[in-house]
Amino acid sequence: MMNNSMAVYIPEIELLKRYDDFSSFSTQDLEKLKRNSGILNLKKGKSLFRSTDKKTLLYLVSGEVEIKSKDKSYFVNTFSEKDDVRKALNQRDDILSIMTTRHSSILCVDKSEFYSLLSLQNMGEYLVEDLSDTACDATGFDWSEALLASKLFFKIPATHIQKLFGAFKSKRIARGVRVVSEGEKGDEFYVIKKGHALVSRRDAQGRNVDIANLKPGHYFGEEALVGETIRNASIAMSTDGELMCLSKDDFKALLQEPVLKNVSPVHIDKWRNERKDVVLIDVRLPIEFRNEQINGGVNIPLQELRKRIPELDHNAYYVMMCDSGQRSRLGAYLLNEAGLNAYVLAS
Repeated sequence: MMNNSMAVYIPEIELLKRYDDFSSFSTQDLEKLKRNSGILNLKKGKSLFRSTDKKTLLYLVSGEVEIKSKDKSYFVNTFSEKDDVRKALNQRDDILSIMTTRHSSILCVDKSEFYSLLSLQNMGEYLVEDLSDTACDATGFDWSEALLASKLFFKIPATHIQKLFGAFKSKRIARGVRVVSEGEKGDEFYVIKKGHALVSRRDAQGRNVDIANLKPGHYFGEEALVGETIRNASIAMSTDGELMCLSKDDFKALLQEPVLKNVSPVHIDKWRNERKDVVLIDVRLPIEFRNEQINGGVNIPLQELRKRIPELDHNAYYVMMCDSGQRSRLGAYLLNEAGLNAYVLAS
């Protein structure tokens, strides 16, 4: 992240809270960010572009810097406007140089870690999928039939269906038991067979806020598995119940891999030559999209993609793009789940 020949000091959480980019982060997220951040003390005349790389966000702690862009030159110090002091010095993509004009302290934050935490925080309200319009507590409810009725399962080969249901394991869970915890790595996919569960999430102050109720016919846990990331909410049983559980390996082999397909630019050119409607969607955050655009895709952040599903064309071919592939996979999964044709751009 930074030039290893320079002394680097770990920032306090209270310092991170001073900056607008981190103001909505929970204490837990700030702790993670802190471990991927450092403070540089630099003398007058030091170039920040030489001291750090493009994978680092820079924030002024004290002192003064001169910033030169393509069309102007300006100074930022502790007496500058709040918008200049409380945001990253190098957030714009037209900046040519940043130079210290006096002894200065600079907060350096790993850009990928920041974007990762920000994208998780901005996933939007936890999406709860109904497996069937008839999902209820009625006697005779069949969780497997409800699962088969979901649009996602239309794309799973018939040879996988029997293996898939054979891989599910039943677990009886007592009221009050937490099934998944926010911030933990995902290891299973769940379908509620009996009982009810409550979804909650920590707010910026660290308080648990209830955001949804689940009933028989709801499933959850797929986002952390597809995106290979942490859980974005906690779920606990609000009644005694029974869950059908699928391990991470079985989920990927029997459910994810048959649905998620990688495509190369060659595939895209072939589709276009066949006059098919191909739409490249960059699912990164707007701030990432502004700083670095990929192959001319339209920017629809992952948290907005769900809301845009009703307006998407079922005859089009949607290709998801991001920096690491994690959000692309999740975006393609969500669109396939809605019955659309979605793919992941191969790296």
